[in-house]
Amino acid sequence: MRNQAQIKAAITSLRNNTDNAGQAKRPLYKLALTLTISTLALWATDAWAKTDAAWDFTGSMSVGRFSFTATLLQNGKVLVAGGTIPGNLTTNTAELYDPATGTFVATGSMHQARLGFSATRLQNGKVLVAGGGNDTQVALKTAELYDPATGTWSTTGNMKEGRQQHSAVLLNDGTVLVTGGNIDRTPCTTAVCVNTIAESELYNSSTGQWQKVGDMTIPRSFFTTTLLTTGKVLAVGGRIHTGPDYFDYHAIAWADLYDRTTKKWTATGTMSISREDQSGVLLPTASSS
Repeated sequence: MRNQAQIKAAITSLRNNTDNAGQAKRPLYKLALTLTISTLALWATDAWAKTDAAWDFTGSMSVGRFSFTATLLQNGKVLVAGGTIPGNLTTNTAELYDPATGTFVATGSMHQARLGFSATRLQNGKVLVAGGGNDTQVALKTAELYDPATGTWSTTGNMKEGRQQHSAVLLNDGTVLVTGGNIDRTPCTTAVCVNTIAESELYNSSTGQWQKVGDMTIPRSFFTTTLLTTGKVLAVGGRIHTGPDYFDYHAIAWADLYDRTTKKWTATGTMSISREDQSGVLLPTASSS
């Protein structure tokens, strides 16, 4: 597995090579980029004129939130939970959005306030929330289950490793794969103080327990995991921290594949550009071996 020092050296080398070799060509890149953006803008304007699609206002949440989760329930409602609210406070409150009425109503609060966590709808309709951070910026190990039938939360087994800004995905067998993330974000004076991890765990909804599985080939946070039609999981992009401050990080382009039969990760193709905090969607015709 690549460690953070190796990644920092590789990124620094790549940046230096790009600066030295590409200096004379930057004006051409700028011209090509300008032309491309102009063409896309014209195409987008024409496409918009030919469609009837439009956005409209709907009801507002009871409080503004940042770094929260929103999960579609089996009944068509949307569960909004946690996050940071005005005053820079982490909240445990939750709300339900009803598309039939366009309104939000309060529902049961989580046992623990959290932000930067994952929320996954299980096959039984309940929602698993795991990890995240709190007002002390400590990575949480705890997990909870939301029951739409009662509107209440119950605790479940703790993860083996506390983590925040990680990724979670429901597998075909009903287990939940939780991967990567940051285990702390406390400023300090050493080389790298935000520790990003590559570790993965599986949640068994039948037992409420977690099992450690293989590590990704690279630590990452703020990335995506997508279940493919083959049953494998694709982990893409993200960030790796390279300095003492929380904002000392680099986006990465590497991708990994998780094999549910071996419970191990292997490297796969690399994106054309680095991305972090991006989104990923499985297309109807997508497949991967």
